[in-house]
Amino acid sequence: MIFPSGPISCLFVKRGHRRQGVSALLLKAAVEFAAKQGAKIVEGYPVEPTMEKMPDPFLWHGVPSGI
Repeated sequence: MIFPSGPISCLFVKRGHRRQGVSALLLKAAVEFAAKQGAKIVEGYPVEPTMEKMPDPFLWHGVPSGI
């Protein structure tokens, strides 16, 4: 049996709203939307930061703590 799935490959949060939990809210809303559309699986591809303060362009996939 094939299960419908939905990938979330990247997020964009405008600079003035970053580091305030916006990406977690976006992910929650995306998962809820996907479930309403029949998705049984939602995939994410977070990036584990390799330094304490990663430059924002390297975090567009999200980080594990946000998922």
